[in-house]
Amino acid sequence: PAPRAAASNPPGPGSSATGRVVVAVDPQRPAPQVVGFARDTAGLRGVELRIVAVEHEPTEHTQRVLQRLTRPATDRGPGPEAERGPAPPRTVAEVRLGTAAEELVRAAGEGCDLFVVGRSGRSLGPVARAVAGRVRVPVAVVPHG
Repeated sequence: PAPRAAASNPPGPGSSATGRVVVAVDPQRPAPQVVGFARDTAGLRGVELRIVAVEHEPTEHTQRVLQRLTRPATDRGPGPEAERGPAPPRTVAEVRLGTAAEELVRAAGEGCDLFVVGRSGRSLGPVARAVAGRVRVPVAVVPHG
């Protein structure tokens, strides 16, 4: 079944939304279904998808994970456009250096219309909880794993 997402934090005063979906990725536990939800949402909206990972030091492992996650889904199926779904969005991946919560809040404040995080248990982890409580844009929480 397709992941269901819960949204919170409607855009408020001071948000700098310009048409971008931002998804947070933990390179040690990447969740392709969370990125897939973000990709589908960006495609439906016709906006850019930005995949963001945060580390203290950049690693080759993270670069490989982001390269894998930025590949567009190539099989949109036969048939009319309406049946195939949205075209893949322009996708940008970036590694930010620093503290995860701080950098993800910063990324959400840079022209983001929707911020997407994953959760693997029954509740949000500490980073996702900190980000969801501080950003000024809607947050989609996508269960995975």
